[in-house]
This record gives sequence, structure tokens and C-alpha cells, in this order.
Amino acid sequence: MALSEVAAFNTGPIKLGSTNVAIIWGTGAPDGDSSPESDALKGSLYIQTNATDDESPLYLKVDEDSSDDDWVQVWVDKQEDAQSFEAAITMDADNKLYFRDSAIYIYSSGDADLNLVADGHIYIGDGTNQVDIAADGEITLEGTAKVTKAVPLDLITGGGTSSIEAHAGMPSINLDADGETWYFSFEVPKDWDAVSDLTYTAMVVNEIAEDDNDDISFTGQVRGYADGETTSDAGQAVAVALNLTGGDQAQNVVNKVTGTIDYDHGTYPIAAGDLVVCKFTVNLGDGTETTGPLWIVGHWVEYTADKLGTAT
Repeated sequence: MALSEVAAFNTGPIKLGSTNVAIIWGTGAPDGDSSPESDALKGSLYIQTNATDDESPLYLKVDEDSSDDDWVQVWVDKQEDAQSFEAAITMDADNKLYFRDSAIYIYSSGDADLNLVADGHIYIGDGTNQVDIAADGEITLEGTAKVTKAVPLDLITGGGTSSIEAHAGMPSINLDADGETWYFSFEVPKDWDAVSDLTYTAMVVNEIAEDDNDDISFTGQVRGYADGETTSDAGQAVAVALNLTGGDQAQNVVNKVTGTIDYDHGTYPIAAGDLVVCKFTVNLGDGTETTGPLWIVGHWVEYTADKLGTAT
């Protein structure tokens, strides 16, 4: 037969080859216990002539016990630039699916368990807003996946001129004179993202008979110390304002006030793990609100966290 001629086989199945290893084609999947499929030895190929566009037409014989599972369907690459699997794929027992090398893989370590393993990082997300799981177990949140957390602060004066007293059944820092001070400190958490400012937040109750809309403020001196640093009575200034206008003029009402701690301050920056020492002073407006008191009934430091766990 010349190369330009075509041989057409319209009946099936038809076997081409010896009784040892054969090429067989026919309609439907191969039948393991029917001739000629059952006669073909291991290594034979079967071509399904009526396979649909979304399934592989090729089967390979891998056993010879005359059953349907003697024949396994072979994956066929449908396009040059990608491999598309359009049927379920089962990894038996704890067999692994590898990527790039033997240190990056997916497998099941046991029934109902799925394991993702990488010697560097595993990322879950869209490439920008994602969870980064490092090989050492550290979990980092990236993009908008970050969360806001708080460092609670004790209600103490720390040697300042203010006092600790009860107000309406609540412990509080009592500020009843202009210029009174209170001190506190905290450690910068290791899950802080290290690229955003921290916020000092206080809940303040006003008992001043304010009627001229003067502002009351707190001025903070804040400084972070790393291990081995020399101490000094200096730091970045943090301003916190309590604007006594509108509803804030009412007595015995809790008002939330905040001040920004600049993490990348030019002279007194803040770093993860620092001990941050804070000294705050109350400023009672233009001097007419000197009878007080103000009550700080709670305070804390808010920060943006980008980790759910740290390796150390």
C-alpha cells in the first residue's frame, strides 16, 4: 500500500500486531475479558475511536488477569503550553504529587488529612492578599489580610503625680490638676507588621464643668529601647486631644481619644521587640478647667498584625 493511500477500519474491535503485544482499536472502553483485549499481553495499546473531545482515547494494558482494570487510561496533552486533566485523579495512599523538586509536594498523610509541604513558603491567596506559611511554621498575613490587635495596659501611675482611684465602680487614673503625669510601658509585639504606626487609645471620663469649649489634651513622650540601649529622658511627642464640644461636654460620659506613635520617627523610631516607655501629661485647656477631675478608666495600644504565629 502506498504512503498516500488510507486504510479504513469500520468494524471493531480490530487488533493489529502479534499475540504478544498489540495495538487495538474499537468503540467504547476496552473489555478486559473479551477477545481481542483479553488476548493482548501487557504493554498493548487500545485506541477508543469514539472518545469525546474531553477524554483521552488511549489505554495501556498493565495486567493480564482478563479484567477491565487490566487497562488504564493514559493522559494525553491536549495543548502544547499546558496540561489539562478533565477527570478525577486519585493519589493512592500517601503517594505524593511533586512540584519542581522533591522538597515541594502535596500528599495525604492519613485518612481525612491533606498535607502541603515546601522547604520555603506556601502561599494561599491571590498573590497580593495572601497567607504566607513559612517552612519553620511562621504565618504571615500579606496585603489586606492583616488584622488590628491591641496591647492592654494596666491602670497604673508608674511614679507619676496622678493617683489611682475608683470612679463609678471602675478603677481609674485620676487627673485632677493641670500638668499631672502618669507613666506606663509595653513591649512591641513580634507579630506587628513593622511598617505601620501604633495608636495609643484611652477611654476618658470628664467631670470638669466645661462651658467655654476649651480643648483638653494629653501630651506624651514616647521612646523605644532595644537591648543594650542607653536610657534618657527624651522621646517623640505624641498628642492626644479631648475636644469638649457637643456631647463631649457632658459629665460622666466616656470619651475615646487616640494619639499616633510614629514607628519610623526620625530620632526615636520604634522596632519590634522594643520596650516602649511612655510619659503622659494632662493639659487642662486655658487654665480655667483646673478643678477636674478627668478619669482614665481604660487604655491600650493598637497595632496592625501581619502574623498568626512566629517561629521564635
